[in-house]
Amino acid sequence: MKWVNAFKKRGLNVILVTLHKPLSGISNGIKIYRLPFPAPIGYFFNIFLFKKILKKEKPDILNVHYASGYGTLARLSKFHPLILNVWGSDVYEFPDTSFLHKNILLKNLYNSDYLCSTSKIMAERVKHIWPTIPNIFITPFGVDCKIFLPESSNLIENKPIVIGTVKSLAPKYGITTLVKAFYEAKRKVSNHDLDIANKMRLRIVGEGPQLNEIKNLIKDLNLNSIASIKGTIANDKVPYELRNFDIYCAFSESESESFGVAIIEASACGIPVIVNKIGGLAEVTIDKVTGIQVEKGNIHDASEAILKLVLNKQLRLEMGKSGRDFVLNNFDWDDNVDKMIGILQQGYNNFALNKI
Repeated sequence: MKWVNAFKKRGLNVILVTLHKPLSGISNGIKIYRLPFPAPIGYFFNIFLFKKILKKEKPDILNVHYASGYGTLARLSKFHPLILNVWGSDVYEFPDTSFLHKNILLKNLYNSDYLCSTSKIMAERVKHIWPTIPNIFITPFGVDCKIFLPESSNLIENKPIVIGTVKSLAPKYGITTLVKAFYEAKRKVSNHDLDIANKMRLRIVGEGPQLNEIKNLIKDLNLNSIASIKGTIANDKVPYELRNFDIYCAFSESESESFGVAIIEASACGIPVIVNKIGGLAEVTIDKVTGIQVEKGNIHDASEAILKLVLNKQLRLEMGKSGRDFVLNNFDWDDNVDKMIGILQQGYNNFALNKI
């Protein structure tokens, strides 16, 4: 949705073809075709209707997101020029399912005219699957820095110190690690400064299969009075939620975390981050500059990082400022859209030249 809206805003004629129910918020003027057969069979069974749509609409270029399912549909359509964006599970998990899955993915990758990845670490994963890949462009999924802004109230004295995350409550995202690390950090802070310890708050935004487990853990650790769990929020509410935080934590344990969108959103809001040293999370966090990187699953290191930031307000402010500067220089959404449109234009021009 974010890409098609951005393309439309830049004056491109955009047609969206999907197997899934389109999300609300898609800009007016974008023609949407919803294919009838659901995933995964739909990536094969919808091919005849998809080819009819392409014949009718005659697009200049086909931009496909996800190299597995939609990449298969695009390959079977035999339409070119085709720019394929990989996203994460399509190259981290799909090819490891079986030899057949890997073979399908390779065919889809080979079929593309241009390949794009949201992160360098995921581009390396693609190169591991396809060692002789000619090229892959890095097209970050940035943030709107005019919306994700720092909160001036962070300068107010005696306000609570909020540590937390905005994430699905699923095992691979390490929410229980956050709760345990917070508990350990609060215990340690109490030995240094009881007043600061009493200001510490834990805030978790999201819902998922681990909800009851996390609630019980909070209860067992006697954190009920200072911890809160808020359910899923709308995307446009995320900036306001992040501004309540003083420290953002992402202890995901999955190597398929190909790009840390939540991290750059927090950094854009001037919030220091603590992340596991894996995948795309590490790529968007400059250790000891915009945040702190810790080893995956290491509750001790995670609690020490929280302790360090809780006890040093000046360090929090400095890392927060560095984080915003880092995002402005590398992940500003307008710049990222410019880059992606440039790749689309390049792909179209090169294809047209090759046909002459």
